Amino acid sequence: MSELPSGTVTFLFTDIEGSTRLWEEHPGAMQGALARHDEIVREAIEGCGGYVVKTTGDGFHAAFGDGEGAVNAAVAAQVALVAEEWGEVDEVRVRMGVHTGPAVQRDGDYYGTALNRAARLMSVAHGGQIVVSLATSELMRDSSIELVDLGEHRLRDLGTPERIFQVCHPDLPGEFAPLRSLDAYASNLPLQMTSFVGRGRELVEITKAFDDARVVTLTGVGGVGKTRLAVQMGAELLPRFGDGVWLCELGPIADRSLVPEVVAAALNVQQRPGMSPAESILAACKNRQLLLLLDNCEHLLDAAAAMAEAMVRACPGVSVLATSREGLGVSGERILVVRSLGLPAADGIPGDSVEEADAVRLFCDRAVAARDGFVLDADNVDAVAQICGRLDGIPLAIELAAARVRMMTPGEIAERLDERFRLLTGGARTAVERHQTLRQAVDWSYDLLAPREQELLNRLGVFAGGFTLDAAESVGAGGAIDAFDVLDGLGQLVDKSLVVADTTPAGTRYRLLETIRQYALERLDDAGETDATRRRHGTWCAGFVAQASAGTRGPDEAAWLDRFEREFDNVRAALTWATGTDNAELAISLVGTFGYWSLYIRPVGYMLGPWAAAALATTGAADDPRSSHMLMLRSMDHLHHGRLDDAERDARRAVELIAEPDIPFSAFPWGALTLALLFSGRAAEIPDADAIIEAARATGDDYMIATVLVDAATRSYVLADLQRCQLFADEGLLLAQRIGNPTLMALSGGYLGAALETTDPVRARSVLEVAIEHGRTTGSRGGANFPTALGWLLRMGTEAANPRWAIEFRTVLEHSYEVGDSVSVFTFLNLYSQGLANTDRAESAAVLHASTELARHMANPISIAHRRDTHERLSARLGETRLAELTARGAALSYDEAVALAVAELDRVIAQDEGAT
Repeated sequence: MSELPSGTVTFLFTDIEGSTRLWEEHPGAMQGALARHDEIVREAIEGCGGYVVKTTGDGFHAAFGDGEGAVNAAVAAQVALVAEEWGEVDEVRVRMGVHTGPAVQRDGDYYGTALNRAARLMSVAHGGQIVVSLATSELMRDSSIELVDLGEHRLRDLGTPERIFQVCHPDLPGEFAPLRSLDAYASNLPLQMTSFVGRGRELVEITKAFDDARVVTLTGVGGVGKTRLAVQMGAELLPRFGDGVWLCELGPIADRSLVPEVVAAALNVQQRPGMSPAESILAACKNRQLLLLLDNCEHLLDAAAAMAEAMVRACPGVSVLATSREGLGVSGERILVVRSLGLPAADGIPGDSVEEADAVRLFCDRAVAARDGFVLDADNVDAVAQICGRLDGIPLAIELAAARVRMMTPGEIAERLDERFRLLTGGARTAVERHQTLRQAVDWSYDLLAPREQELLNRLGVFAGGFTLDAAESVGAGGAIDAFDVLDGLGQLVDKSLVVADTTPAGTRYRLLETIRQYALERLDDAGETDATRRRHGTWCAGFVAQASAGTRGPDEAAWLDRFEREFDNVRAALTWATGTDNAELAISLVGTFGYWSLYIRPVGYMLGPWAAAALATTGAADDPRSSHMLMLRSMDHLHHGRLDDAERDARRAVELIAEPDIPFSAFPWGALTLALLFSGRAAEIPDADAIIEAARATGDDYMIATVLVDAATRSYVLADLQRCQLFADEGLLLAQRIGNPTLMALSGGYLGAALETTDPVRARSVLEVAIEHGRTTGSRGGANFPTALGWLLRMGTEAANPRWAIEFRTVLEHSYEVGDSVSVFTFLNLYSQGLANTDRAESAAVLHASTELARHMANPISIAHRRDTHERLSARLGETRLAELTARGAALSYDEAVALAVAELDRVIAQDEGAT
């Protein structure tokens, strides 16, 4: 078909929505309906100058030389389909996607990523809907066809987001549900910088495996593409799991005991009081429907298996997709071996044609990325086929080879492979030999590096979770390599596909594929440089933590917390090495001197308590001046998990240390002690603030002074000394505004609004509004982690029934619940029950009020003075008999049930507002 368009082509993909159901319900009528559908769509395509490339069951794949022709064909087909009388079938709804891009046309078919993009585009549409890509829309600027911008959406190929437009026509429906893109589902699946090639059979096989198994493990040699396949499979399975698909990368960790912690972080679950991390995960996921992707399990096999088995046993809606060199050994596990990519037929061995073989398609795709203008032609097709065959179809090896087209022809690459991969010329190979095949591939690429590039790659292997250029310069430099060498060498390693450069909103971030990282670490150890490089890595991490600790005290608090989260894996890896080598100085430096108010607005902050405990266990840590800060952090960890005696013990010891003459003053131990006593119901024992404030003033550090003033305002408010509370909060707010710290502005404003509650409610409301806005800028869901401003506001009048505050309060409550901050949860439940008592939901208020009684010793005593008044108001409304019944019901509620009841009440208020709207 010589008339088929080539070069830049516009593709139209169509598909009947719900065709399987229609065939099941109307098997006879569907035969005629499908024939009529085919006739209508084909006539529209050919009538608008298009070509039917192929039919796919109940859909069409068509090609056009111009975008307008493709869109006109789609409109003509949809109009005719809508007007058609379908009889028994009732209605045939077709979804359509149009995309324009470069494609290679050969033998009546097309090859290239543009086809995949068009198919993915169609898959997010609904029956009766036509969607087009940005590339196609650009060709329609002078057309009379109306396009509506639906915004950017991530498609299931996990590539860069696509801007999507809907085609509008007066004879077609105009309103549809949101697109079925990845944005419609909960997940943490990462953006992929390269296209997903092949694996159609594997995707079908894995999908079927989940029909009768809840643990599926993908096994195979390193570099065969298990991770990429698992991530793509996660995207394909998203519609099955209402609570999302969550990727947990085990590659960066070496300690099996950290597996529950890493899984919890991926699922956004934090340790609950009285529970281990694993038990907390099971409790949180008990009623969820989600898919957990456990990636790179082989070095932590027992721990990963235990986690997977526990989850599927305790959580009926949870399934696990794992990648590993071997099966997990879990009961009911389905093991699927990920084979090499399909190879061309050769020497009597069956296979696809050269152009259709997945291995060749992968090589060509990556070669085009390495060198613009690369095409598979008669001059290189045999060499490419030979390369793919010699590399046994292993994706990583193929990608490394394809990267060489920047400097070598396929023929030259094939000649070099002859020198290195003689094992691939033989017959059957064992699993160990296949592993050596990959090693030979990496060896080959490694041997092509200059000596300094090899040395740099070895050193970069110590990074976990990626790194920045400045980090690479600090860790990679040394000996014969200086910082300028690192810059050039890193560029070479990126060019040769040994280092991946990811473009992120925060700038370029680099990473090694896990197989390459493990290889680099082995080479580093062989060179005897492991300890020296680990030490440089730890020093860089400690310097970064010091910067982040200081940065969070100013106006850029959220940005520094973002950076700290990005470097979390690196800091954890450095801390693991420091504690393993008993390096107290480095371990303490890695924990940092973060202010506790800033830390606990993000889930990552809750990890520093256990880190501080690990640092304190190193030899000599107790004598370090910074151990007071470590004790403070450990005290806060005890506090959030309800271990109030331990929290008070550590806080008192931290206070004793800063009283010593050679240790600089810090506000944080005093604050930790204030909170420990406050949540123990012993606010009267909190030391008087005046001497502490004077000590803070002597430092000249506005952040320290403002922190002490917030703590003093807390104490004053608890003791009902609203005048002093207002004075402390007012001054604290002025200082917080001077340094621009959002968390301290939120907290100071919150206490100021609370102090003004009874004397100036109008100003109180205004101050609280501003405080909440400051809290939002921290990046925490719902504002600062202790957004007591919301609780105080909810106690005023009937604000508990205000939809806006209901949304805010639910966000804050869910955040505290998910990070395992049980003290804050009980505080919010207490406050909300008091606020709810002022509304027509008095019975629910009574149940919630009673539920907090079980943990009264953990509840925030800020509201204790209001509990008696709340009881009296509930008694007056409900009567003592009914109140006693509801109190008994509330007392029987578990922690999870109490939170669920509060969320349900908040959802009811929100839903009422949405219904009115």
